[in-house]
Amino acid sequence: MPRNITLCLLGLLAIPCIANADMITFSPTPSDLWDLEHGRVYEWGINYSLPSGEEITAAQLSFEGIRNWNNSANDLYVYLISMVQPGTHRYDDYFNSADSFDGHLGIPYRKLEHYENLPSYAQDLTYSFTGDDLVALNTYMSNGNFGLGFDPDCHFYNDGIELTITTAVPEPASLALLALCSLVVIRRRKPRKLYATATVK
Repeated sequence: MPRNITLCLLGLLAIPCIANADMITFSPTPSDLWDLEHGRVYEWGINYSLPSGEEITAAQLSFEGIRNWNNSANDLYVYLISMVQPGTHRYDDYFNSADSFDGHLGIPYRKLEHYENLPSYAQDLTYSFTGDDLVALNTYMSNGNFGLGFDPDCHFYNDGIELTITTAVPEPASLALLALCSLVVIRRRKPRKLYATATVK
């Protein structure tokens, strides 16, 4: 491979593909969502709009020190919801021992996680959004308002819940270097030689 093309490729690897990356952390009020009591469902609405040109490239939902109140069987359903009024809300759970969100929202939503039989000792849990989760999150956030839903089918003490998102825009330097490399490749391309056959009489 010609040396200048090799240097261009090495340059592309050395420069990150994104720039202006931001990490933003959201916390509800109260931060423990009332310790996720059994018999209630919880919605946490976040009113936030991405700056122009940015998109969410990663997201994590974390529970600090979460624990079931005893050693009985338990479930915790977690949802990403397209439209939730800003702030934190709790409602009576009319499906006390079942998933209260699935099939009952009437708006776009996506199930993120179903935790089962969490222990009675404290632990930190982190859910990392999948690629499909991120597509949904970017779509929901494009309206400037999205939220998370929690249905605890038991009582979960915790020390705080946080949503952390990472946003980024394309790196102009990488795009410029890519364009430069393409010019180098074009310049290095040898012209075709055309051979004509002469007839001697």
